[in-house]
Amino acid sequence: MSKLKQRASMVEIVGRNVGIMLTARGLKPRDVAERLNITESAVRSWLRGERDMGINRLAMVAKILNTTPTMLLTEPEQLAESCIRLL
Repeated sequence: MSKLKQRASMVEIVGRNVGIMLTARGLKPRDVAERLNITESAVRSWLRGERDMGINRLAMVAKILNTTPTMLLTEPEQLAESCIRLL
């Protein structure tokens, strides 16, 4: 797999995982946007896997979601199993 495809895949994984964690925590994209002082549309573009949030924002989002950057980079199926255990 090319580096560009790997990067796109990681952006999509992070987006899906942020969405899973938002749901698990009872948060909305607007909540993350307000805490980061960015637009809700920027957060929604992450959730759709259209935009890379960068490593610094990844750490900030992980903190908001009470998780780690590593968890946000985990395959979605494994993250969903972890979230179910939290509930």
